[in-house]
Amino acid sequence: MKRVLFAIAVSAALSGCTGAQTTPVQTPILLNTSGSTLLNTGTGAVTLTYTALGAGAAQTVTVNQSSANANTVYTATVPAACTGVVVVAGSTTATTSAGPTGSFTVTPAAIAPAGTCVITITSSVPGTSGTITVDTSGA
Repeated sequence: MKRVLFAIAVSAALSGCTGAQTTPVQTPILLNTSGSTLLNTGTGAVTLTYTALGAGAAQTVTVNQSSANANTVYTATVPAACTGVVVVAGSTTATTSAGPTGSFTVTPAAIAPAGTCVITITSSVPGTSGTITVDTSGA
């Protein structure tokens, strides 16, 4: 009886070790802007500088991640400091955009110094987040 229990225990221990564990690939979120007076391409942090307020001054930030796929969801976290300063619209919902390439439109609504409003972009795929710093001081 002891041999049978030992064999079962050894078999269970070995079967748990046969599968290879994989670590998800972590790739940084890269941001590109269009319509910006300060154009950033393919970096993890961008600054949007505005010289006017309203819909005509809207700027689009495109989000890419090399490990992203069609199921990837990008989320924009808009802190309280941005309330009333900008309006953020994702391509899927107000704060989300679908991958592999997503986009967010940032429209200025009030004057605030650079650094007052910093939006964080995260992904459902592992990796470092991106940041969008808003500067409406020149608007």
